[in-house]
Amino acid sequence: MTDSVRLQWLADLFRLLGRTGLGKRKSTGKGSFDVTGIDKCNLFEAIDNPNAFLSLSNFVPAPGDPTEGNYRVMVKYGKLGEEFALSKHPFKHPLLMIQAGSVFRVQGMVRAYYGYMIEDIAPAHPEVLQYALAFSVPVRLEA
Repeated sequence: MTDSVRLQWLADLFRLLGRTGLGKRKSTGKGSFDVTGIDKCNLFEAIDNPNAFLSLSNFVPAPGDPTEGNYRVMVKYGKLGEEFALSKHPFKHPLLMIQAGSVFRVQGMVRAYYGYMIEDIAPAHPEVLQYALAFSVPVRLEA
């Protein structure tokens, strides 16, 4: 698959997501957006000698993920969507998460993501997973 085909595929996926919407109020039209363009960019080549990462999303650290940093925590009270929202038990267990915008020091290379997928989050639906990964952007922190 060529880069231009990948970019077109990604743009199509984001357009579909934009029509569907994001977030808890998507059923009322909130969270929708339009994609006006997409360009290739490699954030991992932008910083020389990164020693930390900035989280672009809320996440739950996986065992072995960095712990030294500046962060805030939040409690996510999730609700199931689509056909599961109509079930007798549409709520997920509360989940303690690190907020987007947090910065963590790393030893070695910055990975593309941190965190993990949470299992057993919806009592009535064991097949449901909670996305708890952080997309990372390498940064360089001074001592």
